[in-house]
Amino acid sequence: MKLIEVLPQGKNLSQLRRGFILPFTMLLVAIILLVVGTGSKILSKQLYFSKVYKQSQTAYYAADDAINCAIVVDDTFVGIDGYGIFPGGTTDEPDDYIDSVITNINDQRLLDGLATISRDDIKCAQVPIFDTSESDFAVSATNYEYSGPSGLETGKTSVFDMTMPVGDGTFRCAKVTVNKTPSFRQIIAQGYALCNSAVGSVERAVVNTTIIEGADQELSSRARTILGHIESLQYQNGTYNSFGAIRLASSPSVYVTGTAYYNVNPYFAHIAVIQALLSDDEKGVEIAEKWITWYLNHVDPVKYTVYDRWYSLSGATETSCASVIGSGSCPLEDATDSNIALFFVVLDQYVKSGGDPAIISGNQTTINNLKNTLVALIDTDGLTWAKDTYPVKYLMDNVEVWAGLKAASNIYGNVFNNASTSSTLNAQASANYTAVQTILYNPTDKKFAIHKNEIGNVTQANLSTWYPDAVAQIWPALFYSLYGNVSYGSPARLAWATFDTTINDWEQTLRGSPWPWVSVGLSSFYGGYASKGLLFNSYLLSQFPTIETSIPSYVNVNDLGWWLSLENRSE
Repeated sequence: MKLIEVLPQGKNLSQLRRGFILPFTMLLVAIILLVVGTGSKILSKQLYFSKVYKQSQTAYYAADDAINCAIVVDDTFVGIDGYGIFPGGTTDEPDDYIDSVITNINDQRLLDGLATISRDDIKCAQVPIFDTSESDFAVSATNYEYSGPSGLETGKTSVFDMTMPVGDGTFRCAKVTVNKTPSFRQIIAQGYALCNSAVGSVERAVVNTTIIEGADQELSSRARTILGHIESLQYQNGTYNSFGAIRLASSPSVYVTGTAYYNVNPYFAHIAVIQALLSDDEKGVEIAEKWITWYLNHVDPVKYTVYDRWYSLSGATETSCASVIGSGSCPLEDATDSNIALFFVVLDQYVKSGGDPAIISGNQTTINNLKNTLVALIDTDGLTWAKDTYPVKYLMDNVEVWAGLKAASNIYGNVFNNASTSSTLNAQASANYTAVQTILYNPTDKKFAIHKNEIGNVTQANLSTWYPDAVAQIWPALFYSLYGNVSYGSPARLAWATFDTTINDWEQTLRGSPWPWVSVGLSSFYGGYASKGLLFNSYLLSQFPTIETSIPSYVNVNDLGWWLSLENRSE
């Protein structure tokens, strides 16, 4: 069989071939166009992803630089309490806190022979972090909340921008957020590829978190001995009215018909409890809780204050009668204004240290009465009378009252949720502070007067008299440091300098022997003389070499409190 292909009629072979080449050519062109188009798309995507990668890298570098700056600044510029410069507490105004940290830095710089700095001098990557005109630094008015192992903590959120020059005419830009509480710090840095257009720009974020596990500091063996001795002075038998009371000393105050009686002085006990709470040790909270219970149970139902008590060693026998001490009137109270004011400081520090606020909220009526008693002592000039029966306005009392009003403002705001009363108390604290600076401070001599009497006469201090004249000069720094800023150049600091210049051997002298005024040594850390505070503590140890194992029985509980904090500062 022959296989023969017959050509269509009227067609020759060349014509058939031309009909085949045309579609083939079109197909080939289509393939080429497809390849070129696909390659173009691939190239376009490669260029796009390359651009994104480059912008992503720029944004990441910006975020990385910014977060490192934030960490370095907070870890370098540290206050006397050991916390960095970014605010993390809710007690102080953020600006006051930042200024207090800078004050602490300047104290050390002056000791090292260096010039002082301002907040605008604090820079990183050539950016002045706290210069609001360049960084838009701000602290949120809304408290930051952190739920940690010890429960809910409140703190602050700081935010600032960084435009960091790279050196070639370009910049890296980032926004930094610092969320901070006493035991928690979270820094978030958002870097941007484009400085002037955060919207639509590639953004990369970096986060650094620091958590202080068990924020309580470890006490030295000496500090633990001191704290233990304070605890040993507290009555522990819950069946007696003495439960929670703290004796003035381990030695009896007086003997009556052969029976030893021990004085419980609320003012001195307050000081010991406050310093125990500031030690950040759980034992301080336990001591404070019992003391608060005793104090609230002993508020006088008429005068709404708490008078001295005397107890037998077991605590079974209690009296407030002056016949126990042999003289004076019954009942006994040194000063109402400082007594109640320091109790509010105890309450506030107790809550801040993790104490149960229910103890406070459950006694609101009694605490209201105490507050009213304190406020009633405020005169029209902003200063408080010592007692309604003793019309003298003491400097030392009034700086304690300032701290008490600030503390009471915190209690009414944070525990009682009474914003109105909290605001009023804060305003009264501000008025008191202004009055102390304008009425009791002499800018010419750079000294504080010791008091103002009923007819308006102000008694100036004679520093050749140790107490109250000389000691009064260090009291503002000691108590203003609790809730505010003892800034460089402030009257509190200038008065401290006058004290140090006039009594230049105080750090190696046991004034008030046999036991020295430990409060002076502690206040040096706030007055700008930390190095002398360290010398004082060393001298104290040389005079009492067995203090780590035993404490003299005549040492008062307030001095134990002061020394507890001095020892912690000296570590």
